[in-house]
Amino acid sequence: MLLLARMLAVVGLDPSVHTYPGGRPLRDSGHLQLLDRLRIRLGSAIRWRTEVPFPNAGDRRAWDALLLVGRTRIGVEAETRVRDAQELQRRLLLKQRDGGVDHLLLLLGNTRNNRLFLRTCGEGFLASFPVSGSDALERLAAGRDPGGNAIVLM
Repeated sequence: MLLLARMLAVVGLDPSVHTYPGGRPLRDSGHLQLLDRLRIRLGSAIRWRTEVPFPNAGDRRAWDALLLVGRTRIGVEAETRVRDAQELQRRLLLKQRDGGVDHLLLLLGNTRNNRLFLRTCGEGFLASFPVSGSDALERLAAGRDPGGNAIVLM
């Protein structure tokens, strides 16, 4: 790694390394329960897949779930506890850009911490999710496109 950093420095570049978990993805029980609550709430009106790899060769990221509503693809990211709005927004918008989806559904556990996070995260974060969670759930349960990105507390 040191040799690589030196070689890059010679041409004016800084190294950047990303790491991704290897092997089969493991999720805690809270994460699985959160996804199950969404699946039950939506019923059978839409097609649903979990741990869907990104369409780009070599990209090791995956959607926690992918909802298919007609030709509309909705990437679902489930978070049991959120902390950093800037990091989360950057990560999610990059995933939306690279992940081959039309919309993004941020699924949050309905906890005191997450409710406080949403009250304090700022308009810049919330602007990335223009559709209300209740509207998105209602439309999806009816088998319709939610019409944009949304945050859903469950």
